[in-house]
Amino acid sequence: MKIRFDATLWDKKGNSATIDVTSPFAPVNKILLFRREGDGKTVSSDRPPVLAAHEFYCIYLCLKGSGYIETDGIQYFVEEGEAIGVLPYHPHRRVNSGYVQYLLIRFLSADPEFVSSLFGGTVKLESGTGPYIQDLVTSYENVLRNAGGQSCNEVGLRLALLLNKMKDCERNALSEKKFSNQRVHDALQMIIAPENLNLSMREIAGKLGVTPGHLSDLVHDKLGYAPRGLRQMTRHRTAVNNLLHSTLSISQIAELSGFRSIYAFSRFFRNITGMSPTAFRRKYGKAPAD
Repeated sequence: MKIRFDATLWDKKGNSATIDVTSPFAPVNKILLFRREGDGKTVSSDRPPVLAAHEFYCIYLCLKGSGYIETDGIQYFVEEGEAIGVLPYHPHRRVNSGYVQYLLIRFLSADPEFVSSLFGGTVKLESGTGPYIQDLVTSYENVLRNAGGQSCNEVGLRLALLLNKMKDCERNALSEKKFSNQRVHDALQMIIAPENLNLSMREIAGKLGVTPGHLSDLVHDKLGYAPRGLRQMTRHRTAVNNLLHSTLSISQIAELSGFRSIYAFSRFFRNITGMSPTAFRRKYGKAPAD
């Protein structure tokens, strides 16, 4: 994964916490990007490293080399093409272990469920993630050059699209993972299957032969978040992928995303992206809007 940086501009402003991109796009806001590098010799033996803990979500994207991110006292090894996320108010620090370069993304989230799957482990980024990161860096550099409302909006949306793509990576990894508990594996597959998006959690639980409460406990204990959150993520990914890459009508996309009405679908989509499905397709899609 190779990311282009405008070196002069980035060194002047990109490493400064004074650039604070505020975007109205839910669920991400108050965005800061940093380029962080380390060679294993930057912390002297007589000066202990400082643990950071603040109100923001942080995602370390490893661009080059490899190293460790310590969060809550646990060290996660991250190499090129991988990422690790840190929840708000959780202490974390980079552990120097040879040369490593990170792109650090700091932001707030109005909807914790939107990003919950990216935390608690290392995410292996797929090859298609690179353009999303490049688009985010480019839009952020545009703000550094000429901060304006539209440019800030673009950064918010590009970060939301990157997070959505990262969740795709996590979802694909979960789909391939063999759980020791076969019932949990079956539940996960049923919840994220596109053809089941119109089923309620009660109906899915019934097909698995468990109660809705037991299904929630099974998934939450194994994955760390509720089935409803996983369902919402899958619905949003399905909608975005179809809006960007298909010629299906909005009503067809609403149905494929598990909604019985365009009104409910539009309200759901607007709450996450800040715009209607039609407006999103017109601005970012390759297919005509209906």
